[in-house]
Amino acid sequence: SPSQLVARAVLKPGTTCPVLATTKKVGTQTISRNYPMVERTVGPKARPAFATVKVCSAAIPAGITSASVGGRTVPAAIPANVNRIGIMADTGCRVEPGRIQDCAKAWPLAQISARLAAQKPQVILDPGDYYYRESACPTTDWAKCGANPPVTPVAGMPFKDSSNGWMTDAIKPMSTMFPVAPIAFLRGNHEACDRAGNGFFLFLDPRPTTAATCEPVAVGAHPVPASPAVTDTWAFAFSVAPGRRLKVAMVDSAYGTDDKVTNWVPTQNKAYKQAAAVTTKQAGWESWLMTHRPIFGRQAGNGFAPNFTPWVSNDQAAASRNLLGNYQMILSSHIHLMQAVQIKGQPPNLVVGNGGTMLDANTTYPIPNFGPLAKNTGQPIDPQYPPYPKASSIWTKVAFGFGIATAAASKNSWNFSMQGPGGNVFGTCALVNPTGTAPNLGCK
Repeated sequence: SPSQLVARAVLKPGTTCPVLATTKKVGTQTISRNYPMVERTVGPKARPAFATVKVCSAAIPAGITSASVGGRTVPAAIPANVNRIGIMADTGCRVEPGRIQDCAKAWPLAQISARLAAQKPQVILDPGDYYYRESACPTTDWAKCGANPPVTPVAGMPFKDSSNGWMTDAIKPMSTMFPVAPIAFLRGNHEACDRAGNGFFLFLDPRPTTAATCEPVAVGAHPVPASPAVTDTWAFAFSVAPGRRLKVAMVDSAYGTDDKVTNWVPTQNKAYKQAAAVTTKQAGWESWLMTHRPIFGRQAGNGFAPNFTPWVSNDQAAASRNLLGNYQMILSSHIHLMQAVQIKGQPPNLVVGNGGTMLDANTTYPIPNFGPLAKNTGQPIDPQYPPYPKASSIWTKVAFGFGIATAAASKNSWNFSMQGPGGNVFGTCALVNPTGTAPNLGCK
């Protein structure tokens, strides 16, 4: 898109796509112009699960002063200088056998979205996982997870999501943010094609040709999910202050394994190479890497696999090895907490996975005696990928909330306020990188 922004409209089926209404100032004149929106659809085999909505899309032209769709204001442009960024992720309400979240009384997504919107961020970053409703709500738990219309996997579909589910668990509760700021949505592992990938590409992926990415494959009489694949890395950029710009590279890490290194690494590696290519170091530029699965993330528990390592995700750490030198910070989610991990010589990994889904049960996350890509013995998980050094710091808070990043006065430096659904600040972090080569993220 010329403006780096795309407008989407979600309507009832059978309606006509609205227009994108815009105004543009030219000298003393205000010029109004309407642009057509075009329908965006999942593939034909997935359509029965998305029959209750019609999605329309339009790229927003550059230089627009204001924009609206159906009378609803949408962000018309990225601000000239962006120095206030909202961050939230892992938002869906978990409904699966054995784990039923109280979506009625103890799921804070709507409250978090409203509180984040009230903070007036200029851009919002969301590293993924929007859909956790992967089974029908048991009748015995209807007071917790019942929904009207009912939300359940659609019979005959080789995936878990539906348009009713996306409206209930993402679009409606997040809607207070939509008029406030552009949102960069990234695919998480819950948006794999056998889970909620069809809805992600229909509603949230910005690219014009991706809506049918997760179209099921016909095998005899029964469709099966689309094969695992990594979509191409994409990136966007904006000015932070005169002489200071930030680029964010978006890496699809929906697939792969967390607790070991697998043969997925070469496939995933291509996405990290693409990210490195679009974030080549330039004077006055900063770069963040956004990838759903953390490269350096400390998960809980002792695990279930032999030689368990608490580091997650090992496939991502292996696939990105020697490709992280361009970044001041890595932004992830995936584990349901807020965390900052610092490893000497590497960009810090900020994990913001506390946007509403059921939180991790643990509350303490001590520094392991070995770094990522090592077994609990300290030996390499895979001899091809030497382990990273022991972390120099790990800061973790297990609480619902979101983050606000504010540009600091020095280049390459940012301050982060970690806030709860009610606006209480439960942590602050400072990303300091005066030379552009040794970023440090300290939290308290």
